[in-house]
Amino acid sequence: MPRRAPRPTRTAEVRPPHPWLQTWSQVERPVANLVCLPHAGGSPGFYRPWVELLPDIQVLAAHYPGRAERSHERPETSLPRLARRVATAIEDAIVPGSRLFLFGHSLGAPVALETARVLDALGVPVDGLIASGSRPGAHDPSERRVWVSDQTDEEVLAGLWEMGGTDRDLLADPDFAALVTPYVKADSLLYHSYVMEPTPRLRCPIVTIAGLDDEHADVRPWDELTAGPHTHVPIAGGHFYLVDRPPIDLVTDLVHRVDDREVTR
Repeated sequence: MPRRAPRPTRTAEVRPPHPWLQTWSQVERPVANLVCLPHAGGSPGFYRPWVELLPDIQVLAAHYPGRAERSHERPETSLPRLARRVATAIEDAIVPGSRLFLFGHSLGAPVALETARVLDALGVPVDGLIASGSRPGAHDPSERRVWVSDQTDEEVLAGLWEMGGTDRDLLADPDFAALVTPYVKADSLLYHSYVMEPTPRLRCPIVTIAGLDDEHADVRPWDELTAGPHTHVPIAGGHFYLVDRPPIDLVTDLVHRVDDREVTR
């Protein structure tokens, strides 16, 4: 059997910070870049603990407008447009030829899908995508549709607590509630107004993860959305299973599984 030629060494360093992406430390020679796409109402800081959990991977998180340091900006109202802005930021921030993976949770799952489509069109292929809080199935855009613009602030905050992504004591703080409610509503409207096109198909592997008790999981025909392999991983817990148990093993498994294949850029 012919000896496999060694893979070329590629630096995956990240260029200077971009307003649409946040990172907390530079990994000297990372094996890959992981860009995390937050859930509705989420901010980059949700993924900061992952830096220590993934020491050989450069962790970045998308910073949507309307929250944290970008609270003075108007929240995005179009998911495809949001994805285009994130993809452009990734193209600017990641060194060409470096390995790239996307992780999107809940709202972040379709954002990751559309971001990967844009990156493919830009000639920046994604090596793998993890859609968390999402399971494979026939997508019904009308299913569980809730137009939060018709809800009171109290109903919006109660919904956040029910899904488990936010501490109840924080939600009881009127200052915190006043800060997050506008962009939680905006994100939910953005998600529910999104109409997914079946093409273009991706080429990368897709892993979907959903809690066994998740009644709020995003549902999409993931195996039809890529020409690559699709794997679904059910996991104990609800919609925000990853707060207590981040799927670090699944991330590293995908990164190193792809690394073992002959990848042609």
